[in-house]
This record gives sequence, C-alpha cells and structure tokens, in this order.
Amino acid sequence: MTLQEAIAAFILRSKQDYSSAEQNSRPHFSVEAIGLLNDYLRAADLTSIDQLTASTLRDFLARWYVEMASAAAPNKKIPSAQALLGSIAEFLKWADEHAAFKIEGECAAAISELEESLPRALEINSALSGHLGGRGGAFGFPEFLTSFEQGGHSEYDIGEPGEVGAIEGYFLIERVEQTRVEAVEIVSDKRIWPITFPEEVARLIREGFIINLEIIRAGDSWQITGCGFTFPPNTEID
Repeated sequence: MTLQEAIAAFILRSKQDYSSAEQNSRPHFSVEAIGLLNDYLRAADLTSIDQLTASTLRDFLARWYVEMASAAAPNKKIPSAQALLGSIAEFLKWADEHAAFKIEGECAAAISELEESLPRALEINSALSGHLGGRGGAFGFPEFLTSFEQGGHSEYDIGEPGEVGAIEGYFLIERVEQTRVEAVEIVSDKRIWPITFPEEVARLIREGFIINLEIIRAGDSWQITGCGFTFPPNTEID
C-alpha cells in the first residue's frame, strides 16, 4: 500500500465511521487536513512509506503548511493548526494499526513539539501582518512623515556611507525584552539589536522562532517595514 492509497483508505474509513454531526464534534480532526498532507506528498513526489519520516512530516507541518495557511485568501477554508496536528496523529495511529506502516512512534515527537509553537507561529504572522497593513509601512511612522514633509531627510535614511540601513531576510529570534527583540539574520549571521516590535506581537514571540522581515535603521533601533512568514523553532528554511 502506497502513502496515497493509505490516505485515501483512511479518509474513506473516517467518512464511513462518523456522521456529519459526529465529525463536527471532533475539534481536532479534519478530512481536509489529511487532504493537505496528500497534496504535499504529491508535490514532493513522495509515495513510499519509507519516505514519510519525522523530518518529512515536520517540513510539511512547520514550513509547507505555515506558508500555505499564511498566504491563503480570507475566504478559503484552511484547517486550524490544532485540527491539522490532531488529524495527522489519528492518521499515523490508523496507519500503524491497519496498514502496518509502523511510523507513529517516529513521528509522534515532531507532532508533540509543534502543538504549541505551530499555532503561535500563525498567530504571530497574523498579528504582525495586520499591524503593518494598518500602519501603512515605513510611511506610517510619524517621524518619517514629519521629516518627509521637511525634505525627506531623517533617521530613516538608508544611504549613510559604510553603514547598512536596511535589511531583508530570515531572522532567528534570540532574545525578547518587552517590545525590543534581538535576532540573527540567518544567511549573513548578522546579529541585530534592538528590533522594535508592536507590543501585541512582541508578547507572542519566543526564542527560536524564525520571522521573515524587512527592517530599516531608525536612530538607535531597527523598525519593521515589511514581513513574510513566521516559522516555529528548528524549521529548515530553504
């Protein structure tokens, strides 16, 4: 039995075993979530049970799902992180019992690790994107607007010789002190301090999370002008 055959059999069994009302009462199960796993496996051309490892599962959950869920249109129904994790756990248990896959134990640790950090990553992404969207980017800073009206010169200028004034990259969070965050840009290994986060976002951030940011120097700190995805700790970024 291939992975796709096992997934199809599990979905069919789930629909047969539970009425619509019973399925709606299962907050941590979603047929759609299992379908997402199937989409990921097909896109990666993974068909053998040997290819479903803890590392593969974690890439699906912590990277692929985060990117897909964070970029989805508001009207698109996407399973919650809790429903996704619960559904995958049920599938792995079923596969061990009925398809002799024997992979539940290997993958259980990856699921357990993400139970808190995966929902939090999506929450951080939503809060930061919402804040930046409402503020209007760098031009939303009062200091920037004032200086721009006076000729466009300010602490936000990024053309000082010999000094980097703007950075875009993936930042590994190392320290959080109220709204000030220390992070390391993964590619350059450049340590940045302090990056100023909105208060409602800073309270969500923990060490180890990886956030795609655009930042500019603003006096003695760095301000966020744009953001991409937020990933749970230990996520492999291409």
